[in-house]
Amino acid sequence: MMSTPQFGPPSFGPPSFGPPQFGPPQQAPGFYPPQPGAIPPVATRKRRMWLVVGLPVVLLVVVASVAVGLFLVFHTSDRDEITTATYAFADAIERDDVSAAAGMMCTERATAFRDAAGPTKPGSADTAAPRRRFEVADVRVDGDTASATLRFTGSGATRNLGLRKEGGAWKVCGAP
Repeated sequence: MMSTPQFGPPSFGPPSFGPPQFGPPQQAPGFYPPQPGAIPPVATRKRRMWLVVGLPVVLLVVVASVAVGLFLVFHTSDRDEITTATYAFADAIERDDVSAAAGMMCTERATAFRDAAGPTKPGSADTAAPRRRFEVADVRVDGDTASATLRFTGSGATRNLGLRKEGGAWKVCGAP
């Protein structure tokens, strides 16, 4: 027995009855399988939502990080400024540089200090780099006033200094 050749792709599944169907296979309405080489549709609402919500949040985090970084790099604390002012003042005193020391003092103390020290003779101030025989310790800040302790390394003696902020700079004002 000879069978008739079938044309087209082999059929799978249950046998179909009725006349052969031509054209694309029938599918459920609203469903279209992806075509080869086609780009799948992008969920634009979700993408837009992430851009509207996520982008400002990311930008805010970046700006805050930069601001904190700049603050930490360029900010000097009052403690650091007081320590520097105390060292500079003690160095000027050790060199017998009356004008430099008076420039680092509160206005009312500087005048009295200049009067008590008398005129500075030319060349009397030692301009060589000081050999520090002291260290600054125990810096305490309370608003625009502060105190620092000078500890002399040779003798172990200490001297407390009071400081006040004048014109944005810390000035030595004597004992606290």
